[in-house]
This record gives sequence, C-alpha cells and structure tokens, in this order.
Amino acid sequence: MSKTRPEGVMIRAATSDDMNFIYSSWLSAIATSEKRRTPKDIVYKNHRPIMERALAESNVLIACMDDYKDQILGWLCHDRDIVHYLYIKQPFRKHGLANMLIEHTGIKEPLTVTHWTWRLWDISKTHKLVYNPYLLIPEATDAGEDFTISP
Repeated sequence: MSKTRPEGVMIRAATSDDMNFIYSSWLSAIATSEKRRTPKDIVYKNHRPIMERALAESNVLIACMDDYKDQILGWLCHDRDIVHYLYIKQPFRKHGLANMLIEHTGIKEPLTVTHWTWRLWDISKTHKLVYNPYLLIPEATDAGEDFTISP
C-alpha cells in the first residue's frame, strides 16, 4: 500500500450526518462476512450494542474527497491506541486510503484491533497487528505479544 496521500482526498472527523452510513456499513460487513457462520439476524440484533459502545467512546475519521466532503470513501473508528473498525468502500480499496486513515490516528505499532476483517489481511502485510476482540468488554485486559501478527 502507498504511504503517500491519495490526490484530492482528505481526512475529517465524523459528524452526526455520517452515523447512518457508519452503522450500516459496519453491520453489513460483519453480517455478510464470507466466513461468518452466525445468521445475519443474530448479528444485527447483538452486534449493534457492541458498535454503539465502541462508537460512544471513540473517534471516527472519515476519508472523503476535498471537493465532496459528504461523500464517504472510507472510515476508521479508534479509541486512543485501539482500532475498532476500518472500512473502505469497494471501488476505493487498494489506493492507500486505509494507510492514510491509520497514519492519521498517530497510533504506533503494533496496532491493536478489536474487529478482524479480510481488509486487515492486506494491512497485516505492512503493519504489525494485535487482534484482541475482548477489549470491547470493559473488564478485559490487554493482549500479549504472543498475539501479534507481523508482516
């Protein structure tokens, strides 16, 4: 992935106008994951409160065009040094947007992620990742180095 800023793309903070798309894209991606064995109706019912908790305690960054700030190309939800979710619209994948969003957070490696998606397989080629879904549970502790996925 490119470390340079894609031309004409900017990063901005999410607004309340963006939240419907964020909820919809996050839930849809989780529910339709090709490896998911959980029925969609169970995912939709039970994952929304997890997302609400993560979003309430986090920052959401939006990648959009400089000239069309309301057109979301992708987004990243993070809380301090934890990435909860990263989403890039299909036509804009593999153009450096994921790296751009990650770099904008200022999070140092290894990146701790609470949701593993197929998109992260690509990112794990260039970034050290620690997958720890239990950080979404208030009583959970940090993951150890044994869980690091290195490039």
